Amino acid sequence: MDDPTWLDYAGFLFNSVATVAGLAGFFLAIRAYRVGVDAYRVAKEQGRRSFETQLLRELLALTLDDEAREDLLLEPNMAFGRWGVRAHLAMLPKSELPIWRELGRFAEMPAVQEIAPQYAKDLWEIPVHRRRDYEESLIANCLRKEIYDAIRERVG
Repeated sequence: MDDPTWLDYAGFLFNSVATVAGLAGFFLAIRAYRVGVDAYRVAKEQGRRSFETQLLRELLALTLDDEAREDLLLEPNMAFGRWGVRAHLAMLPKSELPIWRELGRFAEMPAVQEIAPQYAKDLWEIPVHRRRDYEESLIANCLRKEIYDAIRERVG
């Protein structure tokens, strides 16, 4: 049996260092993969939030435009098709904008009690001849409030 030479020791040392470096590289690659996956998830979520916020801004614009708001309030079912509201709502989570979703079921403006009973408690104080105007205003404000709340949830 030959005695090991310095070349054998150098080879052993080189192989050991290469093995340790390979293992370190492997664990570094695993860590980089995890960071990449997390970054992808964050970017995907931010993209989704940005997209949903843009949809909400478009719905908000409808409540601020006189013609669109009048259509939404007086003939909601028709206006939902005409202004693309159903398509917008379909791309948002079903748990959001319940008053918007409820409004779309009606052919003409419903009473506030039918779509947002929580906001109808003061209606009896309004004179009958002014009640319809008040309800239109109240429904428009409820629609806006839902959108503001949904946007605030995304950016807050």
